[in-house]
Amino acid sequence: MVRQKHTPLLLPLVAAIAAAPVAAQDIPSERTVVGVTLAARGAVEALDLIDMDSRSLTRRSDVFDADALVTGEGSQAQVRMVDDSVLSLRSNSELIIAEYEFDEDTEEGRAVMELVSGGLRTLTGRLSPEDGDADYELRTAVGSIGIRGTHYEVVQADDELFMAVWDGEIEVNVTAGDQPSTVILGPQNDYAFASVSSDGTVTFYLEPPDIFADGFAEEDDEAQDGIEDEEATDDDSSEEDEDSEEGPDLLEDDEDEETVQLSPDVLVTISSPAADPEGDRITILNLPTPPSVVADRSGTATFNDLMSIDLAGTRTDYDVTLSFDVNFTRGTVDGGQLELVSPSDGDRWLALFEGGIIGNELMIGPVIGENQFNFASHNDQPAEGSMSGQFFGPGADRISGSFDLNQIADPSVNVSGDYTVGEQ
Repeated sequence: MVRQKHTPLLLPLVAAIAAAPVAAQDIPSERTVVGVTLAARGAVEALDLIDMDSRSLTRRSDVFDADALVTGEGSQAQVRMVDDSVLSLRSNSELIIAEYEFDEDTEEGRAVMELVSGGLRTLTGRLSPEDGDADYELRTAVGSIGIRGTHYEVVQADDELFMAVWDGEIEVNVTAGDQPSTVILGPQNDYAFASVSSDGTVTFYLEPPDIFADGFAEEDDEAQDGIEDEEATDDDSSEEDEDSEEGPDLLEDDEDEETVQLSPDVLVTISSPAADPEGDRITILNLPTPPSVVADRSGTATFNDLMSIDLAGTRTDYDVTLSFDVNFTRGTVDGGQLELVSPSDGDRWLALFEGGIIGNELMIGPVIGENQFNFASHNDQPAEGSMSGQFFGPGADRISGSFDLNQIADPSVNVSGDYTVGEQ
């Protein structure tokens, strides 16, 4: 691992540490591994707060307590912590992990972090105190946040801190201004969204502020479900796989249907002969691949087996080809092509793209979060559009998502679709 002193990306953070509200006693004298990088795209670095050395982070890099994580322009990072919580950093973010302890036997511990700048999205893990005490604390310039089993997101924008709670509850102790106050946010409370200005003014919102428009609440819930269940079900899943091959032996005579969890991301519904006279006994319902499974894959793969396509738009009489060249080792989409050709008159759409992998999602195009095609055309006319994609299946062997295309000169000429493509 290459270590270096104070890269340009880290210089602002080095200058800010002296003014950081994280107390010196929170920084441990010895470093321990507290997490692993699930995904890192662009300029992602860590600063060792003990000896002030820096290092680049890539997929599967260790993260330590007393690390400060920094993402550059157009960069993102996702880290799974020792308690199975997941931290996702936006671009231009700085997060100090002052302390992160977790005891596997007692499931007790303590976490102290500070968001210096940028944005953080968190799915809390087993370190999730129900009483919202100081065992888990995220500190910011305007106050501190305690959690109560939560999926939440915070973004520091200029002199204002924006907060969104998608599940659970957070307690915000506002220390900015002349009169400290406490605010509790969550879907079961009066408000789930709020902002705090540098003078301590709290503003509540009935809907998520625009700054959270690119959030991933639903997808992260599904991903975290797989992460939390992965270790607990690993030993059982192999036995259930063997049992599922026996078919009728799994069924009780008086039941029409039984659902079996084969693995964290595959549910199997088994029908009895009475309920399924045609003999189609097993239906597999595929769920998104957990980010940890995607992170464990290496090498390259081509996804070009079009399993399903559902088109809409000006016209839909197209033959469709779609391919992704994925490099799991680097966490990139090195190339991709979407082509729609009408067999009747040759009407043709073409889109070319590349991108990266963040967690279990594909980030298409030159700008992270926008998912825009690198090139698109309709016959001889310039076009534009976007594509989303997410890995599915127990081994990340399928990609499902949607796309849209339109002519730039005449956006009313368009086509869109939902797709699933399998690994070659």
